Amino acid sequence: MTFLILPKLKNDSDVRPSDKIGKWDAQPPKAFQDVASSLDYKSPGRVKSVSSVPTMWARPMSMEMALHNKAYPIREQMIEQWRGMLAAIALAEVRRLPLTAKLVDLDELRHKEAFARSLYELLPDPVYTLYTLDGKNPWQDIYVFSWDENPVGITTPSTLVVSSEEGKWVGLPWWNRGDCRLESPNNYLNASEKALLWRWLDNLRNELHNHRGEPEAIDMIGGLLNEFRDSLGTYKEQQLSLTTNPQFFGVQINKGVLSAINSPVKAQPKASCVRLVPSPDKEKAIKEKAIPELLIIDPEIAKAWGELPQNIWIYEDQTLAALNIDDLRTGQIIWRNVEWKESKDLFLPELTFIDLPDALPGTVFPNGTQINFNGQEVTALIPLNPILLKYLNPEDLIKKVQFQSINGGDGAVVRVILDLPLSGVTNNDKQPQNYRIYKDYP
Repeated sequence: MTFLILPKLKNDSDVRPSDKIGKWDAQPPKAFQDVASSLDYKSPGRVKSVSSVPTMWARPMSMEMALHNKAYPIREQMIEQWRGMLAAIALAEVRRLPLTAKLVDLDELRHKEAFARSLYELLPDPVYTLYTLDGKNPWQDIYVFSWDENPVGITTPSTLVVSSEEGKWVGLPWWNRGDCRLESPNNYLNASEKALLWRWLDNLRNELHNHRGEPEAIDMIGGLLNEFRDSLGTYKEQQLSLTTNPQFFGVQINKGVLSAINSPVKAQPKASCVRLVPSPDKEKAIKEKAIPELLIIDPEIAKAWGELPQNIWIYEDQTLAALNIDDLRTGQIIWRNVEWKESKDLFLPELTFIDLPDALPGTVFPNGTQINFNGQEVTALIPLNPILLKYLNPEDLIKKVQFQSINGGDGAVVRVILDLPLSGVTNNDKQPQNYRIYKDYP
């Protein structure tokens, strides 16, 4: 629901009333700011946006007023949304976010599109601009950001970015689905992400001074960037780590200070949390690189361990949150010096058994392999991928396997359980972190 804000003005209002009702008066560029700071209004509930700015540029102008005017009615809420979008851009590679950008040149489009012509003719005045463009109003060139090909925000020369009204950032943890708005990301980031974002914001803050912007505007936005940065903690030792892709968002963002948001952060490599810890007699072969390390991939592992996906490092700089398994399956990305398997592929497609009890005397079997089938005791063979024997000797592997007979709604099944000793979040081979998987065979 939208709440229209048309309140009375404060007694010390900066707004100059018209001499005559119904008469149009020319106003200075700061008129909207004067209106925002002069509103005498207290919301009866939480207000989502100010909806009475009479211009096609209402949303970016509302953000401009919110960031540059400390008396703006819903300033804190707008700052949260601003922080949320900056964080999404900064962490786009680390979190593998479906965020792309496209340049919109209104000077060029106004000759082709009526809507673009209207936007061009109603361009905001460059009052609080953070950069200049030679011979152009910096509002002429904007970048439109899309999430899964749906527009969710734009850049502006006065606020850096502004998210769209009720844009759908589906899947972004700090997007509030119920209210359809971004929130501050702080509570959704791990320590590594906070450190990377801290340095990225610090770099953006320093870049503000290099593009001939308005000093007052630079001070205001610079202060807000400092507040955002400091709210994350203190990470002065963190180095600036940026993507090596100059067109990560599909286009190079290079207008003024916006060049500093062109490159999202790149996570620093860490040891994998999902490396299968081998039996002691297999360690030498791995150290000598006779066989590669084996990584086990399963999107459910974070939930099983009670961790956030971004806390589970998979390979070098890729976390579970950032990993797109389809890229591995199709060969779009290739990991060197390791082998990987999805957990489901550690089980064979079918369970095979011998029509006799104790059919292989002298062989060590896990608990439960002597099962009944059609009233007859049979010996089940272990339906596991042979690759596991490269890393676990038979004695160790047997200890990690269990068989269970289960009577379910669809009939009796045999559940094969496998406990995997993985390097875990502490990366301690002496105390592996267990990850239990299973497969039901009808």
